[in-house]
Amino acid sequence: MTYKKCSCDYFDEYWGIDEYDPSDYFYYFILDYYSDSIDSIYAENTSNGDFEPFIKLMNDVRLVKDNREGIYEYAQEIQMGDKWIAVYIGDKNISGDITIKKEPDQTYRLEQNRYARWVYVNGQEVYAKSRETNSTGSSSYSGNRSWGSSSGSSSKNDPYDVYDYDDPDEFADEWGEEFGDGSYEDGYDDAYDYWEDEMD
Repeated sequence: MTYKKCSCDYFDEYWGIDEYDPSDYFYYFILDYYSDSIDSIYAENTSNGDFEPFIKLMNDVRLVKDNREGIYEYAQEIQMGDKWIAVYIGDKNISGDITIKKEPDQTYRLEQNRYARWVYVNGQEVYAKSRETNSTGSSSYSGNRSWGSSSGSSSKNDPYDVYDYDDPDEFADEWGEEFGDGSYEDGYDDAYDYWEDEMD
């Protein structure tokens, strides 16, 4: 990860600050993600046309990002002696998305929501898969487009690795926040139903 210092006004425009923060000193940084081997990792994980291993890896990074803690959403409070320092960290990746760079012009990006997910390499879409709901309310993912792969996805190729979970509670506990667009409580039931639909 890299950190670039920015102004208070710039940070407030994109991420917001706590105007009532009583800290003595304030620092503002923008966070980015870099990997010297992301290109080889991508090549290895997608060599057979299956993008799910790469998507899982990107989601693992995203979950670490989304689990950062702070009194305020973007702030870390540090005490040094009798002084308090507020360190604000703004992530260029929004919830559900993650970009990892090797160089400024070499990027690997996963974008997703509860309806679809996309993989971009250097700004070009290389994979897309959507979730469709039929008239009975059951959901499935279809419309797979994968450059360099043979055809569409198999029945065991799931963007949430649903077949790796033995029961719906375990799956919903892991993916509730994802299905709820950032809200675990809102997404738990949807994730639970998704597991049951896929296992039928």
